[in-house]
Amino acid sequence: MLRAAAIAGLLTVMCCSNARAIEFYVVSEPERAIYRIDSKALGKPDLVGKLEGRGALMGLVDLGDGELLVFDSTNDSMLTYSLELKRIVSEVKLDRDLDLHVRGIAMDSKGVIYGVFPGLKLATVDRVTGQTTPVVTLQGAARVEAIAFGPNDRLFASGSAKNDGSSENFYRVDLKTGELDLIGAHGFADLDTLVFGRDTYFYGANSRAELTNELLRVSPRGGKKDVVGDTGVRGVNAITLPRNR
Repeated sequence: MLRAAAIAGLLTVMCCSNARAIEFYVVSEPERAIYRIDSKALGKPDLVGKLEGRGALMGLVDLGDGELLVFDSTNDSMLTYSLELKRIVSEVKLDRDLDLHVRGIAMDSKGVIYGVFPGLKLATVDRVTGQTTPVVTLQGAARVEAIAFGPNDRLFASGSAKNDGSSENFYRVDLKTGELDLIGAHGFADLDTLVFGRDTYFYGANSRAELTNELLRVSPRGGKKDVVGDTGVRGVNAITLPRNR
């Protein structure tokens, strides 16, 4: 008879082997390009298209209806990219500055877009007008580099207690007080992007322009972390899930 531990191990293997692939859109900041990647076929990124113009890209949201929203921190603007036309169809200037280092863009289940701005100011963003509405000032960390909504629209963040260029801690964000409740160190030296996957894990990458970046997975329960594999994309500075898939 199999022992309980052996049975548990067998079930884990079966679960993992049968896990469904997850598709992501990612932005290569040095290439100014959008790629589609598959968690089960990493290393073979599918080029969606390149964005004309110049500027440092950050933040990516799938708006649905074949449109992606990309943020340009150099020009402090939002770019709407059409998947069908394979080009930028609109650019909207924001009413405040974006920062490539203190940052984070996420959309909740109602379609409201949130951004982290200089001074750790969390605000909502009107994608039509570019107007931002202050929500709260984040407290409890010196640096935030990524945010993502999890179950029940609870907001999470990757950041650092010191303003040292790293983003090694995982936080839960209180949208009323701005407190960053430390869940723990997620185990990666720097996690620059964040999105909640359909398998209840968060995913992201360490954006290094000179290397193809690994897809990283973090448990929201503050423990388990994995390197899923090499994406084949350099400088992954934003990540999101395709909607309705």
